Amino acid sequence: MGKKKRWYRWLWAIPVLLALLPLYAWQLEPRLLVVKEEQVSCPGAPDGLRIAFFTDTHFGRHYNQQHAGRIVEKIEEGQPDLVIFGGDLLDAYYRDAALLDLEALAEVFQRLEPPLGCYAVWGNHDLGRGAARVYEEVLGNMGFQLLQNEAVSIPDTNITLIGLDDMLLGQPSFDWDSLPKDGVRILLSHEPDLVGALDSSAFSLALSGHSHGGQVSLPFLTSRILPTGARQYVKGWYDLDGASLFVSSGL
Repeated sequence: MGKKKRWYRWLWAIPVLLALLPLYAWQLEPRLLVVKEEQVSCPGAPDGLRIAFFTDTHFGRHYNQQHAGRIVEKIEEGQPDLVIFGGDLLDAYYRDAALLDLEALAEVFQRLEPPLGCYAVWGNHDLGRGAARVYEEVLGNMGFQLLQNEAVSIPDTNITLIGLDDMLLGQPSFDWDSLPKDGVRILLSHEPDLVGALDSSAFSLALSGHSHGGQVSLPFLTSRILPTGARQYVKGWYDLDGASLFVSSGL
């Protein structure tokens, strides 16, 4: 009985932990800006090529342009050759427009000058929450080229970047036969489940976000809060019959 009593003494902590969980998930964890270095082998890619991939910044009420400087500093420290953004730049522009200084945001990201350029794709928040009318212009002011169902050949390399439209609110499509037969193909799609539905022989590497890594990994709960488009591929690396998919947890 003594052991049982000691065990029950800690039951009070369970509701306290459950109450603190949302605070960690939505207020503390997103501000823990961590850089993860990953290595992937793509036959034919330039040796030592460094790509900085970041996604799901959700600038707005909870994460404003003042945080942009930290993101840019982390990217600059990695000295990337190429910078890629995976979508959802703004959280809810219809709600937060008065709180955001888009010119100041763009000026911060203009500091990025990777030798192979900066590229981006649409996210569902960029299309569906009031940002559709400003997103492409803001990206351009930031120094990023938006890829919407189009490909671009990276100068002085044999790399082709393919950027798909958003799966949920856009119309993703692409003429794969239009691509060069040789070289490395890197696919960009905000939602990873779209990548999983494609013929993996068409690309070498795919980069996605959207899932936020499931926010918090808890049995039974995480699967219920995963967004549509990121329920099959949640975070980290996946082997798609020879091609590699990396799903970032965002910021």
